Amino acid sequence: MKILAALSLVALTIPASFAVSQAPAFEPQGLKPWQAAIVEEARRLYEPALRANDSLPLEFEIIAESSSIVAGVRDTGSAYVVILYGGLLASPKMTPDGFRTVLCHELSHHFGGAPRRQPPIDWEGPTGPNGRSLTTSEAQADYASTQTCFRKMVRGQNHREHLTGPGLTPRLVRLCDATWGEGSDDSLICQRGSLGGYNMLRLVVDFPISFETPSDFVAPATESESYPLRQCRLDTYLAGALCRDDLPLILHATDARQSECSHAEGARPSCWYRR
Repeated sequence: MKILAALSLVALTIPASFAVSQAPAFEPQGLKPWQAAIVEEARRLYEPALRANDSLPLEFEIIAESSSIVAGVRDTGSAYVVILYGGLLASPKMTPDGFRTVLCHELSHHFGGAPRRQPPIDWEGPTGPNGRSLTTSEAQADYASTQTCFRKMVRGQNHREHLTGPGLTPRLVRLCDATWGEGSDDSLICQRGSLGGYNMLRLVVDFPISFETPSDFVAPATESESYPLRQCRLDTYLAGALCRDDLPLILHATDARQSECSHAEGARPSCWYRR
């Protein structure tokens, strides 16, 4: 069976579409005004990086008629595509920062670098120089979401107005303050990105996860083909948010060491990553 495009459906992530050289190339049916504004934030953020790298265009596709609470990505060989489904966009539980995290997670499947997945069976499309898929693994997409994308997307905003609702725990505040400076804008961004991950991970089911209860699981090998457990994923969003390194939006495709945080607080969690 010849597969023309690799499709990665990612529970609790978001799509939309724009061409690099022009105005947004998507019709925002199915998007609430605040969602359309956040998609525009993402477009403005990635457009310069894509131009600088002479990249393929980025397209956001909205499947408004679908009730699925998922999002996905597709690499056609001629465009990077992010796909948003109607059930996700209609979820009453999704916060603006949850939506930003979904977008960042999907964009990180394209641009979040290594570790990457294996290509699908019978895949005849493009692969990286090491034979791996061009799609970043689920855990690394979580990590890059807060390590690069979310932080750059919200810089300069009013952060305190977003720090409400469940999930904001003493340990989260303490870690962000200790890493970035008590009450600083960077600390508030750290808290926002982490809470966005918390919201995204609980859109369908209120999983019993918390920043107060980090996973103690140690992965026997790096998980690059499936999802880590929910608590491990939450720990990963926090770790990315704690990384102080100023990394580019488009991370190295084959060498995970080039996007490894230089200090322990922001390192990839051992619940999915083996050094």
